[in-house]
Amino acid sequence: MEHLTEEEIESVMPVAFNCLKPGGYFILTVDLFLNLRPFTSRQENELGKNIDVKHLVQIAPFALVQGNPAELNGYSEFDPDKIQSNLEDYYIGAYYPALIQCIVLQKPNQS
Repeated sequence: MEHLTEEEIESVMPVAFNCLKPGGYFILTVDLFLNLRPFTSRQENELGKNIDVKHLVQIAPFALVQGNPAELNGYSEFDPDKIQSNLEDYYIGAYYPALIQCIVLQKPNQS
């Protein structure tokens, strides 16, 4: 997702939602670059930008079923300083200074 434009993200999420049957899961990994906002003032790098995961989830009416909002950029519980202060708890990519935010979204069952 971090490699897509805002317009592409806005179009991909509803398509993914519509491809799933009710109760289906959409599993995503989203890079969290340590050299970009909200950790620094830089907006983008050669690989993309940090994604507002909360917005991503809300584009289509998905439910977040796995993922810690305190570790997901865009949620009010997310604290960049806490992430930086606890880097030893995370796996940092060897190629680029990034963390992976893994989330599982679910299409609600029809009522």
